[in-house]
Amino acid sequence: MPRRPKMNDAELEEWFFNQKRIENGCWLWTGVRVRDGYGTLSVKGQRILAHRFSLALHLKRSIAPGLEVRHMCHNTACINPDHLEEGTHAQNMNDMVGAKRQAAGKRLSDVLLGKDHINCRGEQNGRSVLTTNQVLEIRTSVLSAGDLAKQYSVSKPTILRIVNHTTWKHV
Repeated sequence: MPRRPKMNDAELEEWFFNQKRIENGCWLWTGVRVRDGYGTLSVKGQRILAHRFSLALHLKRSIAPGLEVRHMCHNTACINPDHLEEGTHAQNMNDMVGAKRQAAGKRLSDVLLGKDHINCRGEQNGRSVLTTNQVLEIRTSVLSAGDLAKQYSVSKPTILRIVNHTTWKHV
């Protein structure tokens, strides 16, 4: 994707709102997207999420400190300011649970609704990257944490938490 030329604020706003594809009322960001489908762009040398930038333009002010931008349409790529609103982290998480967009494993919706749920530890957790056998290998290995991190495609702090029994305590 070619670099965008330097623009004044009015040109930037016009350019920004042309970087969309309209689908079911959502304005889908057609620029760069990061993990989970959120759009991103660089403004004055700072990386910013496209939906936050869109709402700030619409409100003609910055997003209030400590608040997040909620997608009322539950589409992370959407930049339509009519589908966005400021809210607390708790409100945003409740939106996510209501739309069933949380990660696999122990369901936050079950926790919030007080439902009994088995404790999803280790491999039973949908977000687990490692197996029980790999954890046991890590704990008995003579390799450095950095080498183990590369070998198992996880971070060095993850390896250290396993070795120190901070995580995977049940193994």
